Amino acid sequence: MATDVLDHGKGCGLVKELDRIAEHKYATALRLTHGVRREFLHLPARRSQSSKAHPIKLAQPVLSATAALAA
Repeated sequence: MATDVLDHGKGCGLVKELDRIAEHKYATALRLTHGVRREFLHLPARRSQSSKAHPIKLAQPVLSATAALAA
């Protein structure tokens, strides 16, 4: 979006810094998401094709939170 809004040219340090920040925040969010999967869903970061046939066993905190949201 910054390149569409700002007319600073290709060498713009601001646009490069915004890209760097966005990539860092995305990587952080992805790492946290994988941590939540491992901790609460007891799943690996990525599921293999063969593991799709097996049911997911949810941890008690996940079940409790889901029940509270549904109530």
